Amino acid sequence: MLTRRELRQLFDLNCETGELIWKRLPVHLAGRLKGTVAGQLHAFGHIVIHINGKYYPRAHLVYQYDAYGGAYPSEVHHINGILTDDRPKNLRRLLDFPDTKITQKYLKKAFELNYSTGELFRKVEEQGRVVLENRPAGALSRALSPDGRWEISVLGQLVRRHRLVYLYVHGKMPPEQINHVNGDLTDDRPENLRPVTISQRRMSSRGKVGRELPKGVTQQTRKANKPFYARIKLDGQRYYLGSFETVEEAAAAYDAAAKNLFGEFARPNNPLQL
Repeated sequence: MLTRRELRQLFDLNCETGELIWKRLPVHLAGRLKGTVAGQLHAFGHIVIHINGKYYPRAHLVYQYDAYGGAYPSEVHHINGILTDDRPKNLRRLLDFPDTKITQKYLKKAFELNYSTGELFRKVEEQGRVVLENRPAGALSRALSPDGRWEISVLGQLVRRHRLVYLYVHGKMPPEQINHVNGDLTDDRPENLRPVTISQRRMSSRGKVGRELPKGVTQQTRKANKPFYARIKLDGQRYYLGSFETVEEAAAAYDAAAKNLFGEFARPNNPLQL
């Protein structure tokens, strides 16, 4: 691995552009002109430099070359998101931890939790100091559910933020699942997260998006005098609650059963049932 001293023997750095300028060419580049800009555009969108048989991302070399650097960094991010903008002030290094498993200890080293919002902020190194990124880690995923959930890349895998927050606070994951108390899947405040069984999670979820009938109510065509019936599910088993003349009666029967079976986890059609 190149040292900072070797880098400074090979290059001059233009801090205004982030370009590295050859001032001493390696053997494999003999014949090229000194004073030319080093590097070429990689297929992934960043600039790489070929030195003695190995390609190095220019951003990593600039970070190491500049006063912000030191040892060759394991991962460098661009603050403005432009992968070709390798100006020293646009680079930051993610803190490098040897952990290979996501644990509470690792999370507290790598992130800072805002308890009032449920947001996790990644710790980074900037100009030799450990600071927090100026935006929450992760992104909103619309693919997982209509309401969306936050996902964060941690140790090479995408993890739902609510699971990371729970582990950050409690030190271990619950044996089954985690539920959002208020039903808002983006609200990952610690007090809004609670362990639940599968049946409790399904009960406390909202009804299907776009559903016209109340939760737990189905319309049937066989019985014209009682066209609506109510059912409820518990531990994988559906229970028939009866047929009713009106949709309101069927919804009320479902709400009463939900309250009786699931208590605080119930999300009835009529909130007054709670």
